Amino acid sequence: MRFGNTRGQHSPKEGSPHSSFVFPKLKKEEWRKKVNFMPTIKLFANLRKIAGTKEVSITPPSRGTSLGECVSALVEAYPALDGVIVEDRQIRPHFVININGHAAAGLDVSVAENDVIAIFPPIAGG
Repeated sequence: MRFGNTRGQHSPKEGSPHSSFVFPKLKKEEWRKKVNFMPTIKLFANLRKIAGTKEVSITPPSRGTSLGECVSALVEAYPALDGVIVEDRQIRPHFVININGHAAAGLDVSVAENDVIAIFPPIAGG
């Protein structure tokens, strides 16, 4: 005898490709290592207009990648941003780049796979 709502609950048919699949039980830390997280870059103000998007997930070239490599990957994906954020291998004046809410000191700062990078261009107004 079954109790409760059983609608939509069924077991896969014998021989189907899903009949032998079992979700592995992993601790949160183990799961994070197995899933491929990518740094997320959030664009603000005119950078959104230039790129045509407000958020980008990029695949870093390797673990322990730098902010400079992430920005290079961003520019490679959105060529219209070339020369807008970085000039002569330096963050352009008045741009603010945060990693997980903390100001980045330069392009050599390391970035983890699940970090959030926020890029703020200079904004004028009064």
